[in-house]
Amino acid sequence: MDAEAISQQARAALDVLLTQLQSLESQQSHLLTTLTTTLHTTTRPPLLTALTPTLTSIPHYEQKLALLRTKMAQQGAEAQALRARAEEVKRRRKRKKKARKVEME
Repeated sequence: MDAEAISQQARAALDVLLTQLQSLESQQSHLLTTLTTTLHTTTRPPLLTALTPTLTSIPHYEQKLALLRTKMAQQGAEAQALRARAEEVKRRRKRKKKARKVEME
């Protein structure tokens, strides 16, 4: 498999993963916002009292979300580095192919 095909596969896979991560991040943020709003706007029925331990863990999940965002940024940078490396390999192969062609002539 040549460098261009590998590069295209890597880009496609990374794009899908980034889209999924962004979707999950959005869903999680929406859920946390909804839970926080619910906590602040309702009275304290017994069921809500039972949910309080879960709702108090929201800061913990916000920290996880921040970590996820950091990892996404790192993966984006790594993906860009991989793309650049694939392009460099592609250029080198073209140069070698061209050099061989010139030698054969």
